[in-house]
Amino acid sequence: MANETVVKPPDAAVKAERVPVTMGTRGVQLQTLDEFYRFAKYVYSSGLAPDSLKSPEACMVAMQCGLEFGFTLMQSLRSIVVVHGKPSVYGDALK
Repeated sequence: MANETVVKPPDAAVKAERVPVTMGTRGVQLQTLDEFYRFAKYVYSSGLAPDSLKSPEACMVAMQCGLEFGFTLMQSLRSIVVVHGKPSVYGDALK
């Protein structure tokens, strides 16, 4: 028993520091994967994510797909649909 190491849990008073997210003229400007995931969690937990996006991670993939098409993050959520596990673009979004 003398060789046992006692591991104390982290102090509950110490919380992860939240770095502010930059805002621009077209909304949030995400710089890191952590910021992107935080935003996806907020969108998903708000209930504003489309029904085809079943998790924050699915929201991230849809937003990334939309960014590759030149959409903003919110346009991406409105314009990307998941069909049989594949992200696709709604026809009216291509106009």
